[in-house]
Amino acid sequence: MQSYNINLAKVFVISNLCMTLAFIAMSQLIVRAENSYSFACNSIKNGKKVIPTTMILFSNGTSKPLISWESNFIRNPKQQCEQVSKRFEDFSRLGNLHFLKFANDRKTGRTIICGLSRSNKDRSCDESNKLFELSKAMNDPRKVLNGIRNSLVMVDKGAI
Repeated sequence: MQSYNINLAKVFVISNLCMTLAFIAMSQLIVRAENSYSFACNSIKNGKKVIPTTMILFSNGTSKPLISWESNFIRNPKQQCEQVSKRFEDFSRLGNLHFLKFANDRKTGRTIICGLSRSNKDRSCDESNKLFELSKAMNDPRKVLNGIRNSLVMVDKGAI
């Protein structure tokens, strides 16, 4: 009778272990599904020009341009693209792309675009949440912000 209890205990432990492993596997699938895109800097050809572009990369191998870094006001477009793409990726992983807004940088007087989490949506823009700074030639930050928001909303809704 006692060996029966031991076997039953072993079955119980094995059963719990299998359920735990199944839960972990399901959790990883959910995380992968939620993070089905990333950000990177790629070059896009426009005629004879090669333009550094912050891209949204999807797990299925497709991509969508988010920001093209073509301007006479950017000293090093490739470097700008790489830095901003990394910020988008980092902010996305931390959940800090739920809210985007712009403000004037107190140090430079230029407009900056910031990314915020749901819990910090009322926070001010500063160096810690700055995605990038607009050039002085960009006189309509709302247009830039709305373009980025629309792309990101379509991604989150699975429309892209």
